[in-house]
Amino acid sequence: MSAKLRLHAARATFVSLAVILALAVVALVALSRAPAASAGPSQTSKVTGTWSDPAGACVAHIISFDPSTGDFVCTGTSHWTGTWTGSTTWTLTGNQSPTTGAVSGRIDEVFKGHVADGTTGTLTFVEHITIDPAGNTDIRGSIVDSSGGLAHSQGHARWIGISNPDGSGSGSYFGQWHQGQPRCGDTITTDATLHHDLVNCPNNGIVIGADDVTLDLNYHRIDGDETPAAGCDPDTEFCDVGVLNNGHDDVTVVHGSVREFLVGVWGLRVSHNRLLGISSSENECCGLGFFRGTRSVIRNSSGRGNGAPDEGNGMFLIASHHVRVLHSSFRNNGDGIFVGVKGGESTHNLIKGNVLSRNSNALVLESSDRNRVRRNRSLRDGTGVLVALHGAQRNVIARNRIVHPTQARGGDGQGIVVPRGAHNVIARNSIRDPSRNAIAVGGEGVRGVGNVVRRNHVRGAGKDGVKVGGQAERTLLRGNRVRQSRDDGFDVASRTAKFTRNRAVGNGDLGIEAVRGVIDGGGNKASGNGDLRQCTNIVCS
Repeated sequence: MSAKLRLHAARATFVSLAVILALAVVALVALSRAPAASAGPSQTSKVTGTWSDPAGACVAHIISFDPSTGDFVCTGTSHWTGTWTGSTTWTLTGNQSPTTGAVSGRIDEVFKGHVADGTTGTLTFVEHITIDPAGNTDIRGSIVDSSGGLAHSQGHARWIGISNPDGSGSGSYFGQWHQGQPRCGDTITTDATLHHDLVNCPNNGIVIGADDVTLDLNYHRIDGDETPAAGCDPDTEFCDVGVLNNGHDDVTVVHGSVREFLVGVWGLRVSHNRLLGISSSENECCGLGFFRGTRSVIRNSSGRGNGAPDEGNGMFLIASHHVRVLHSSFRNNGDGIFVGVKGGESTHNLIKGNVLSRNSNALVLESSDRNRVRRNRSLRDGTGVLVALHGAQRNVIARNRIVHPTQARGGDGQGIVVPRGAHNVIARNSIRDPSRNAIAVGGEGVRGVGNVVRRNHVRGAGKDGVKVGGQAERTLLRGNRVRQSRDDGFDVASRTAKFTRNRAVGNGDLGIEAVRGVIDGGGNKASGNGDLRQCTNIVCS
C-alpha cells in the first residue's frame, strides 16, 4: 500500500469515525443519563368515562325479529361522558337465545361530540356485544372511521354495565386511542399510521415508546427543519432524530420517507427491529442506523444525500450483530454503509443485494468480524469496499460487482481495499475500470495476515489489478483473472504470498510482478502483457 493510500484510508476512516463516534458518545451519555427516550407529549392516551341508554333503546325500535331463531335488528341511542362526551346512534344486529334470553351480536355505532381538549368530530365504531340473562353487558369495539377534528383517530374501548328489560342501561367505558395521527415530537406506544406528512419538525420526529409497535408512514414523509433542535441538550437526551427507538424490541417502521434531521432513523439497544421500505435522505449525519442493535433487518430501504462529502453515511451499524441489510440503495452519501468502530465492533451481519452509487466509499468495515458482504453492486463510488485501518477479521466479501471506483468522489478510486485484518475472504467479485488498483491487500507499515483473494475477475484497472503490500503475511491468491490493467496485472511485494492458478492477460506492464521468494503454487498464466517477460519471480505459462 502506498503512502498516499494509507493517508487516504486513514482520512476516509477517521472523518467518518469522527461523525459516528460523536453519535456513539451522544448515545452512551444519553443512555446513561436518560432512562427513556422522550420528545414531547404522547398521542397515545387512556379513554375513560360512562355511558347510558334511554328507556326504549332497541326494544322500541325493532326493525326486524324472527321468533323462530331469535335473530333481530334494532336501533337506539346512547349518551357518553368522559374522554368522549356526546351522543351516539347505533344499530344492533344480533340474536337472542329463545331459551335463556342471552343476547350477542354486532353493533355499528357513530359517536358525535367532543373530547377533553374541546376538539369536536365524529368517531365510527364496530363493536361486539354480549348480554347475559341477568342483563350484564359487555361490549368491545374499535374505531374504524373518523372525521372532523377527530379525523385519523385510532383506538379501541370496552363498555361494561347493565341493560334493563325496558331498553335502558348504564355503565362505564375504558380503553386507549390516538387522537388523529402522531405529531412532531410525539411518543407512540401502540401501532400508528400517518395520514399526512409531518413537516418542519423542530426536534425529533416520532419516538417509539413501547415494544411490539408498528409505525406505518403510509407513504408519507417525516420532515425536519434543517436546524439544530433549540433547547435540546445532546449530553442528556436525543436530539433531532426523525424516528427514534431507544430500547424497544419487535418494532417495525414501514413505507415512507424521513429527511432533514441529524439522523433519519436510529435504533439503540434494540432487537428484532424492522425497517422496511424506508427512504432517509438529506440528513446532516446519517440516514439509517443501529447502535447495539441485534437480529434486526433493513430491507428495500434507501439512504441518499446524507452527510457532507466525506462525512456521514447512508447507513451505520455500531456494536450491532446479526443484522441483515437487504435489497436497499445508498447513493450520494459520505459513506454508503459504515459497519463497526473501534470499541463498538459489529459482527455476524449480512449485507446483501444492495445498490451503492456515488458515495465516497460504498462500504466500510471498521473493527468488524465475521460479516458477509455479498452480491452488492457499487457504481462510481470513491472506493468499493474498504476494510479500514483498525482491521477486521474473517469477513467474506463475495460476488459483488464494482464498477468504476473513482477518485472524483473523494475516495481512492480502488475496488476492494484491505489495509489490515486477518483471514478475510475476497472471492468471486467482478471489478471493472477502477481509477487505481482493483484489489489491494496490506501495505507498508500495515500488517494483514492470512487473507484470501480467490476467483475474482478484474478488468481495466487504472493501476494494478491486484496489489499485495510487503507486510501482508500469508496472502493466498488463487484462480483470479486480471485483464487490461494499465500497470501490472498482479503486483505482489510480500514473500509469504502464495500464487496458484491465476491468469493475467493484456495488462500494460507485467502480468505478474512478484518479489523474489514468493510462494509459487503453480498453474499461473500470463499472456499479451506489455512487458515481454510476462512474469517475474514466478513461473507463468
